[in-house]
Amino acid sequence: MTAHRVGVGRAHGKAILLGEHTVVYGTPAIAVPLPALTVTAVVRPCPGQAPGDEGDAGPQASVAALLRRWGRAGDRLWIAFDCAVPPARGLG
Repeated sequence: MTAHRVGVGRAHGKAILLGEHTVVYGTPAIAVPLPALTVTAVVRPCPGQAPGDEGDAGPQASVAALLRRWGRAGDRLWIAFDCAVPPARGLG
């Protein structure tokens, strides 16, 4: 990857009013957007070894799988999130 490439993604939160637990089985739910609760992700190349443990589960495994799929298995990424969605409140 070239050192000057940076990716930025933005989204907002949601609240599922009805059907929160059944959507995993493909049934519909009623949700509302929460534009005041935003999340921003910034991704850029990280030269050399990435800090931290490269485990087989969680975000590291997801990123590693995507890099393999894109033919970039040796690349390392720096990823930062700025999230206003409060944890443990049933929001996403």
